[in-house]
Amino acid sequence: MAKRKYRLENISADDKAELQNLIGSFSPYQEELLNALESGDDKDIDFVLSAVKGRFGDQTDSVKGRIKSLSSRLPAKKDALEKFIKSQGNNETGLTDAELQDRQEAYKGLSGETENLDRNSVNAKIKGFISQGNVGEILDMKAGENTLSNIITDFVTQNYRLPGYFELEKIAQEKSNDPTYQQLVRQLKGNGNLTNFLNNQNITNEIAGLTKKYDTDSSVSRIQDILNSRMSESQKQAALDQFLAETPESLRADRESYLAELEDMAGSHLRERAVPSILNELNRRGTVDSPGEFSSAIAAEAGGLQGRIEETARTLEEQDNIFFADAAYRLTTSRLEATEQQYRDQVAAERTRVRQDQGQGFASREGQLARDFEQDMLRREQDRSLRLRSSELNFDSDRKASDTRTSLLAETASSGASIIGNKLIYGGRQDKEQTPSEKASGAPAVSVKPVPRFIG
Repeated sequence: MAKRKYRLENISADDKAELQNLIGSFSPYQEELLNALESGDDKDIDFVLSAVKGRFGDQTDSVKGRIKSLSSRLPAKKDALEKFIKSQGNNETGLTDAELQDRQEAYKGLSGETENLDRNSVNAKIKGFISQGNVGEILDMKAGENTLSNIITDFVTQNYRLPGYFELEKIAQEKSNDPTYQQLVRQLKGNGNLTNFLNNQNITNEIAGLTKKYDTDSSVSRIQDILNSRMSESQKQAALDQFLAETPESLRADRESYLAELEDMAGSHLRERAVPSILNELNRRGTVDSPGEFSSAIAAEAGGLQGRIEETARTLEEQDNIFFADAAYRLTTSRLEATEQQYRDQVAAERTRVRQDQGQGFASREGQLARDFEQDMLRREQDRSLRLRSSELNFDSDRKASDTRTSLLAETASSGASIIGNKLIYGGRQDKEQTPSEKASGAPAVSVKPVPRFIG
């Protein structure tokens, strides 16, 4: 991953065109060129030039000069880093991980750099030193802001030391072209108090004491703690997401494997228990050779077994969903309190617990299902026996009803025949002894012939 270019981010609009020209000449080593421009170090510049050795011919030194010149016009490293940190504000917890990492790198880059001095504090010190040394504000009044104390203050805040006499003279001369001002600057050369002031070791030591090196270790550690906390939360969330994604699938796969075993058990039950029982039953009824009877009984038995398995599947799935929901709730509520390792251990424990609960459910259902298979088979045997008995009873009832109808028809026919016979044979005589039915009904006694048995 390419490092952020804090100095190059502050390149001027005029220098951007020069940068684009250089980048186009260093393909495919553009990143190395940017690193050299960012650092401004000769060794980095020489490295990127060696990567394209021979490309520029006798213009190599000229290209190197262009790179060094462009790098020198970029803001100083410390200034660029400070500007970047300030641009992010003070709310570090509101920054993204990438922004925090860039901020951390900026602090690392500042480590060992000299902190900026507070100009007002330095200026007050310098004025005190000048007063103590009887130097006086030689360039006061007529020089406006270009007083001696201001010139020395500006130099100290930029260089963290007092200037030499010739450095001071050169700076002062560049401040203004006013002849009077220039005359005052020339008079500095003969000022012994100023010379003593600039060479005073005690003042030099005090100025050095004002400067501080950046100690960014605490800032780097603070940002790392934030990142670690976020990474820990991210890792815990990842562990939870993995549990939520994988556990239902794992439970489903185990459930399907178990149900396949139940189907095998049902098949064995059908072959070893149900078929022999059905054949024995049909044999007793004398319908063992009837394909319809056997197929119907087998279909009923197989359907019953399948129904039990489907019911078991629904029950197991409901139990698994409850186990999973309970585990997910416990993991969700404990995520904020547990450390990353504790949370990982808890996720593993919950995964094991869910699988154990499922296994116990399998074991308890397996024995119950075997008993259900047996009870269902016996119940269906009883149902078939009841249906057979009901069929027999219906058959007997139908036969009795047929006999009754035959008897009634016979009696009716007999009565009719008697009347007809009485009229035809006896001419309607009524002196014959009455039959019991005639006595009961009050009808006249008649004599008839027996009714044939096929009537009715």
